[in-house]
Amino acid sequence: MPQQKGLMFQAQGQTEVDDGDEELKSVDSDLVYNSAQQMLQDPQMKEQALSVIQGASDVGQAIGKMAAVIITRITDELDSRKMPIADSSVLGESGALAKVLTAIYQMANESGLQLAMEDSLIQAYEAAEADLENMYG
Repeated sequence: MPQQKGLMFQAQGQTEVDDGDEELKSVDSDLVYNSAQQMLQDPQMKEQALSVIQGASDVGQAIGKMAAVIITRITDELDSRKMPIADSSVLGESGALAKVLTAIYQMANESGLQLAMEDSLIQAYEAAEADLENMYG
């Protein structure tokens, strides 16, 4: 059987994700997204996130930085459990970053803020991407 890499195969002792394997990237990004959704449902986290968004002079920048912090917390926790997430699973069109940003906008809108994604999504993505690239080199 060929050697397989990624989060799905951690039990076999592998710690890298093959950047060419889109299925494994999808599993990793979905794991980060689902974890972010859980974090954003916590009442204290939700209250803090809404407070930051409401008080922000630049909503896109605030949401982007929030997404970077959430992703970093999740990936650090997974790393500590020997379940690393490849950087390539975070960035990119169907990566965790795009999904986490969607989760933040969804949580804000469900809470009554009525944020239009098209007004600040690109700026939020760019802010988060820059922060994540600085953190992960």
